[in-house]
Amino acid sequence: MDGDGIPNTSDKDIDGDGIPNPRDDDAYEQADVQPGARSKRSIGDLDGDGIPDDEDEDRDGDGIPNHKDEDIDGDGIPNHQDEDIDGDGVPNHEDSDDDGDGKPDDEAKTEDETKTVEEDDTKPEDELLWVSGEPDIDGDGIPNTQDPDMDGDGIPDCLDDDRDGDGIPNHKDDDIDGDGIPNHKDDDIDGDGIPNHRDVDRDGDGIANEHDEHEGGYVHEKKADKTATRISRDHDIDGD
Repeated sequence: MDGDGIPNTSDKDIDGDGIPNPRDDDAYEQADVQPGARSKRSIGDLDGDGIPDDEDEDRDGDGIPNHKDEDIDGDGIPNHQDEDIDGDGVPNHEDSDDDGDGKPDDEAKTEDETKTVEEDDTKPEDELLWVSGEPDIDGDGIPNTQDPDMDGDGIPDCLDDDRDGDGIPNHKDDDIDGDGIPNHKDDDIDGDGIPNHRDVDRDGDGIANEHDEHEGGYVHEKKADKTATRISRDHDIDGD
């Protein structure tokens, strides 16, 4: 299409404007180059690789499979913040298939009721799995609340600097356990199954609350005898 010698099906910038196809709203629309060409959304092939989006395991052509891609449509907006996850031009609240995997959201929800382990299709593909109604981030069949290694990276949660495996260190993560509930609103910040008011280590960092200066939104003041007293409650989980 852009005359660069690269077939359209393999060209990451099909119209040659310097903007990768997934982020280019005008890709395929150079009428002076190819009259009648339709937009990537209208033809249902986001990355222009010749594979329809509902059959494409890598919609944005970034080399990351959809079920592992935190930005399925490659628009620079993370799936959990994107109002149109699959980039089909239909807002999630109006889209019967938010993640564009070809499986209607309602159908997935029905399957959830009959299967022990099932994909939550209101979220991008396998981004968050569930076991008997409880989150299971690594999809190993063990609910996060019972899993000593929530993200399945081989590092025990009590030693893991990134418990939910989202690439954000715990001390900077607004949702440590990756359950979609911000720390300051989460009754179980570290997702260990123990409510905050009963948990001796609310943020799961291995440091008991009374010795943790910045744990779970609670701020402590160290005393001379090395004990700690809660002096206030805020919503700053990372203490910055």
